[in-house]
Amino acid sequence: MTQLTEDKFFVRTGTVNTQTGKLVVAGYYDTNNNNKYDKTDKDEILIYDLKTLKLASRI
Repeated sequence: MTQLTEDKFFVRTGTVNTQTGKLVVAGYYDTNNNNKYDKTDKDEILIYDLKTLKLASRI
């Protein structure tokens, strides 16, 4: 197993696109390190390339 996201990023959902080999992850960054979702936390969608295990895009 390999952790792709940072420790401060909490994943809500993830989907693999088998045609492109990309992993789409939706979640949020815990900006105040309280391990809870707050209004100040930043929602993001991250796209990872599963061939290189690198972050391909951030939305």
